[in-house]
Amino acid sequence: RRLRGRLREPQRPRLIAIGKGVCPLCQEPLANDGKVTHIDHTQTVKALAEKVVQGELTFDEAYRQLWDESNLRAVHRKCNYARNSESAPN
Repeated sequence: RRLRGRLREPQRPRLIAIGKGVCPLCQEPLANDGKVTHIDHTQTVKALAEKVVQGELTFDEAYRQLWDESNLRAVHRKCNYARNSESAPN
């Protein structure tokens, strides 16, 4: 298991509650189960990495923004993977 995911696991119920128990990507109900509900970044790693490369952010600033609670949301695993595959280069 990934260490970062384990550290964020306690945030899942709070993020689900903030989203009123609904996945913002498909509008279906969420479960407090890490196998089906993931913690997603609204600003992606790729987007923040590009800002570092462009000199808009330092690595530390990008890292803090990436893991700031305002950049996190609870989504279905399948929705998260679909979103990430859509943003992946062809």
